[in-house]
Order: sequence, then C-alpha cells, then structure tokens
Amino acid sequence: MMMPIATSLILLILFLWSVPAHAVTLANDGESRWVIQVVDDPIPAEVTAARELKEHLETATGALFPIVSGEAAAQKRIIVGPGPELWAAFPELASVDFGTDGIVMKSMDSALYLAGGRPRGTLNAVYTFLEDIVGCRWWTSTERRIPITPKLSFAPLDTVYQPAIFYREPFYVDMYNGEFAARSRVNGHFCKRSEAYGGHYEIILFVHTFGPLLPPERYFADHPEWYAEVKGKRVADWQVQLCLANEECRAELTRNALQLIRENPDAGMISISQGDSGDYCTCAACQAIVDEEGTPAGPLLRFVNKVAAEIEKEYPEVYVETLAYTWSRKPPNIVRPRRNVIIRMCSIECSYAQPLATRAQDPDFVRDIEGWSAISHQLFIWDYVANFRNYILPHPNLHVLAQNIGFFADNKTIGLFEQGDAQCPVGDFVELRPWLLAHLLWNPSQDVDVLIDEFLDGWYGAAAAPIREYLNLVHKAVQESGIRLRCYMTDASTWLKTEQLGEAVRLFDEAHEAVADAPVYAQRVRKSRLALDNACLARYQTARFFPGTMPEGMRTRADFLELADRFFEACRAFGAARNREGGGRYTGAIELYERNVRTMLEPPLPLPPELNHVNLDDVIDFQEGQFALAWEGECSELTDDPAASNGRAARMSTNHSRSGIQVWLPGCLAELGPLHWYALVRCDAKTTTGNAFGIELSGINVPEEAPSPLVSIASVAGNEYRLLDFGTHTAPGNGSVAFTALNNAEAVEWIWVDRVFCLRLSEERRDAGK
Repeated sequence: MMMPIATSLILLILFLWSVPAHAVTLANDGESRWVIQVVDDPIPAEVTAARELKEHLETATGALFPIVSGEAAAQKRIIVGPGPELWAAFPELASVDFGTDGIVMKSMDSALYLAGGRPRGTLNAVYTFLEDIVGCRWWTSTERRIPITPKLSFAPLDTVYQPAIFYREPFYVDMYNGEFAARSRVNGHFCKRSEAYGGHYEIILFVHTFGPLLPPERYFADHPEWYAEVKGKRVADWQVQLCLANEECRAELTRNALQLIRENPDAGMISISQGDSGDYCTCAACQAIVDEEGTPAGPLLRFVNKVAAEIEKEYPEVYVETLAYTWSRKPPNIVRPRRNVIIRMCSIECSYAQPLATRAQDPDFVRDIEGWSAISHQLFIWDYVANFRNYILPHPNLHVLAQNIGFFADNKTIGLFEQGDAQCPVGDFVELRPWLLAHLLWNPSQDVDVLIDEFLDGWYGAAAAPIREYLNLVHKAVQESGIRLRCYMTDASTWLKTEQLGEAVRLFDEAHEAVADAPVYAQRVRKSRLALDNACLARYQTARFFPGTMPEGMRTRADFLELADRFFEACRAFGAARNREGGGRYTGAIELYERNVRTMLEPPLPLPPELNHVNLDDVIDFQEGQFALAWEGECSELTDDPAASNGRAARMSTNHSRSGIQVWLPGCLAELGPLHWYALVRCDAKTTTGNAFGIELSGINVPEEAPSPLVSIASVAGNEYRLLDFGTHTAPGNGSVAFTALNNAEAVEWIWVDRVFCLRLSEERRDAGK
C-alpha cells in the first residue's frame, strides 16, 4: 500500500557509524565461503531474490553460493530479507518505514544484509547490489551482461534508500515482461510482475473511467440528465463526460466503484476520471461551480472528493485518482483534494524541446503543476515521452525527460507514468529509453549523460561513438530550431534541416561500418536507424524540388522507392505492428502506413479540368491512402468510389463533431513558401440547406481573407466531386488539413474526400504573395 508522503522522500544514509576499513570479499579465485540465507517465513519475492542473487553471483565469480534455511553457524552469510537478525544487528532500522520498495544494503565482517520493504524491497536491494557492486546490467528483457569476476570484493556497505517516486512506469513493450520490470525496479500498472517478482501496483480501470463506471448503453435512456450537457444537449459520446453536479449520478457511480474495489481486493487505487474528449458539462448547475472555482476542475474535484469520502469509509487505504487533463488542468480556487485523492497531471500540451523548470516553452503548465502541488497531498504525473503520431521518427527529448523527472519529484510527485512506444517494438531508441527512464525513476539525481554513454557502449559496441554523435546532433538541432517538440509531430523536417539530415545519415553509415563484422551489433544499429530512415522518407514531398540539396540516395523517386522497400522490410523483420498510437485493427497499423507511404511515392494523378493549365511537376498531391482516419472502421474508412480520381476515397460519418479525416502536412513543405490549396470533396446530402462539414487549417497561416472553414451542403452535395479552393497559405511544421463533422446526420449521411493537393506557385506569384 502507498506510504505516507513524509516517508516517500529519499533516505540515503551512508556511513552511519564506524565500519571496518577493509574490503568485503565474497569470492576469490572462483571459491567462496559465503552462503545465502533466506529469512524465516519469506514471501515469494524474497525466495526469488535469493535465487536471483545465487544465479548471478555464481555466473560472475565461478564460485558456489548455496541457499540455506535458518542460521548457518560459523559461516559467512548473505542474509536476504527483513527480519529479527537485521533488526538485532541494526536496531535503528526497526522503526524505519521502508514502504513497498525501499532497500537496505549493509555489511559486516561475516554478514551482508540485503533487505527492504515488502513486497518488492528485498528484490530491489538484490538488483541494486548486483548492478552497483557486481556490475550486472539488464539492457532489455532478452539481453543482459554479467561480468566475469573471479575475485569479488567491495567496500563495506551501509546504505538505506527509499525511492522518492513510489509508482514508476516506463510504458514500453519490453516492460510488459515482469522479470525485466523487476530487474529494472519499476512497478506500474502494466508492468505485469507476478507475486514471485514482488507484484506491481494495480489501478482499477486505469484511466478515462466515467464511461466504464456509468456505461451510457445501460443508463442514458433512463437518465440522460446524468451525462454532460454540451451546447444545450445531453450527450454520451465516444468518451463519456458526466454531469458532475448531479447527486443521483454520483451515488450510482459510487456504488459501481465500490463493487469494483470489492472484486479487485489487491488493487491500491481506483481511477474516477473524465473521458478523453474536450467536452465537459455546461449545464447551469455545473457552470455555476466552474464560475465559482475559476476552472472546470472545480466541479470535477468536488464530485471526486465525495466519491472518495464514501470509498474511504469502507476502504480507507484505497486511493482515488483523477486527472488534471486538458480542460481540468487548471487547479480550482476553493476545493482541495482529500487526503485519499491523487491528482494526476497530464503534460500532453507541453513541448519536449526545453525542460519544464525553465518555463521557456510551457509557463502555464508549470504554473498549474505548482498550483496543484500547493494544494495537494501528493501528485501523479502522466508524462508523454514518444511521438504518438509516428513512433518511428527521431524524437530528441532524452535530456529534457531526465530534468523533468527531477522537476516532478520536487513538486510532490510520487507516481510517474512515462507513456512511450508501448504499441511498437520499433521506434526511436526503444531499448535505450525504458532502460534510461527506469534508472532515473529509481534515482532522479543520476547523471543522464553517464547513463546514456553506459547504455550505448553496452548495446552498440564499436558503433557507440557515432551513435552518440548522432544523438548530440539531433538534440542540438531541435533545441536550436526553437520549435515546440510536441508528442504529436508529423515528421522531423520542422527541426532537422537538410544539411543536418545529411550528417545524420553519414553518422549512421559510420555506425554500420564500425560493426559490419559483428552481426548482433549490426542488427541493433539497423533497428535504431529506422527512425532516421522514416524521417528521410518524409522528405519526398519536397526532395524533387531541391534534388541538389538532398543527401545522396534521396534525390529521385527511384531512390525513395528503394528506401521504402528497405524500411518496411526491416519493420516487418523487427515485428512492428503499428507505427502510431491507435486501437482496434485499423488505427496505426503498419500495413496502412506502408500503403500511405507508397501512395505518396506514386506519380501525381491528372488534375481536375479546372486546373488543366497547371504543370504536374508543381503539384504536391495527397491521395486518400495518405489520409489519417480517426477511429478508422468506426466513423471513417477507405472505400471504393468510381467517382474518385483513382477509384478510392475516404469517407466519414456525420453523427459526431470530430475531425474524422486529416492530412498531416510534412514540415518540409514550408521550404516551398506559399502554396495554393485545394480538395476534391462531396457529400451524401438529405437537404441542400445548412453546412456539410468544416475544414480546420491547423498550423497553417490562414490570412484574414481566407474562405470560411464551414462548407455549405449545396456546394458539395451529389455524386460528383467538387473542387474546393481554400486559398494560398504557407504550411509551417506540424500542420494539418482536417475535415470535421458537424453532428448533422439528419442533413448529411457521409462526407467523401478524394484528394487534397497544393500547387507550388510561380516565382512571380510567390513574390506577389498569391
């Protein structure tokens, strides 16, 4: 169970009293006089700790370390686990609360104590000893290093340590492996550590739980007033929001939450949290609380506090978590979280090019976290450490993440969920990142550069030096660019310029050459290069306009086709099923991404008759295969359509208010200056009045004289596609063209988009800004 906040601070006690000056020797010339003694009545994790210690010590030293039960007289003992012997030897430790994960490593002439809190502390002590003293490393779930050390000696140990961050979770594929998670000393919800490996912290429902707790298919028909009022209408959309002022709603949710706690007695927390959408209840009662509290977090926290009060009566040690996320991020004026309530701040809007503590790019987020810290007993953080729009792209944020962990810890953070590439085993250094994050979560004061260098040397061998140069290059590039490095980036061309791209390619070529005769290291370099290869593929849209400035091998369509072949072959070989965040069988699937890339590499199709005068060499064409379809298979899909330019189109339903079809614009389009934009669209209309859909020009510099983003039904109704001209705009980095439904299914059944394209303007028109 979670420790009190007062004991969640780091306790690092070195040399509390005089210790023998001579070293402790566990083995010499492959022989040892030491045995491993497990405490009486050990829990399963302490039995595992003894077994792990034995295996690693024997492999490292060549000596035998038998495991014994009970006191082994006249022998040197490694005593594994807490108990009377430890308290007798060190009475001052008997009153220390080690929580679930704190450790003790102490030595005497004939005894070494490795112990800690239950259930995971003793395992953590053993792994810390094996790592810090023996030199073992667990790089991934399948790769480790145990140094051969026939003589194992070390200075006397006198360490007590409690990690400040109680809940530690790097959310990566490899951390699903319970054994590796245990060796990495992480313990979060998705780190499926069995009881033998100390278990892990479980959160009932985990996140976005209003819908699961009050499913609208069960309640909405009889109680629409329990659900959010949005624009004057009670709704239960894809991510449910509730009417937080409704007491009957709260009472039913509380009953359901208590039932789930009864069914999950091992869980230490339940999430009572908002749906994943931007809508919240604006009924008169809720809005009155918003006005009083100065933030929509006001009615949310009042609601959650009341639920938590009822839970505390029956389960006083279960925590209730809720989100400070998007609309609920700003802390309230009056209400304060109860002691059993945990606020989980979410950094989804933040940039990862500069550390948060500098306030350089996200002063509002810093203000909000400091505000919540001032009124809360403890905080959790949901941090975003990957690029969820495309996992397989460079995302240089390593130093920022390290500094942010320290910043979070300084603001009462006792739980950190570092959301990474958990849906893809191929991404931007997906072996380095979880290893690095695990170490920093265990001890945020460690030197990030030392950790990175250590991993690179161990993982890449002779290729470590050029890969280190590459990391330095991309981190410097993103910082010098001044961009906001969000967790949803279209590509790397907004910050990685052409000359830097060429140098990055050269450094990976050098890394390949350095390990050409070492197949294991060569495979690791090849896998790590995929993010850079993908960044290169994204340059195709503009490479043909500036062939002389591109690196060799990226100047012709044939070059890019060859690169695409190598890239997707490697993705399949390394088991990449998705390239971006998504669920179900459609969203983010790597085969759909391959379709998108290969569509991009096709020659442009003929233009509509109205543009017959345009030279195809000046066209950047986005066909339906390149569209990003939100909730593909649910509200959007690709389908055959004889009227479309290539017989295929995207369509989206209209019974929602979301961007169902998007075109993510490569950042390198900005190099072309102003572009003139068009779309071929139509709709299946039931009437000719009103608006059919909206166009969101996110990230595009839209001049004041640009046409309205709402498109009338009359202008696009029918079976034939209409040419929609939406003006001349420059496309800066990370922009998109999005087609947004208007929740008008009574007027429009389907919105169809055939293609989106833009024209490079002539020099005269560019100079004229047209």
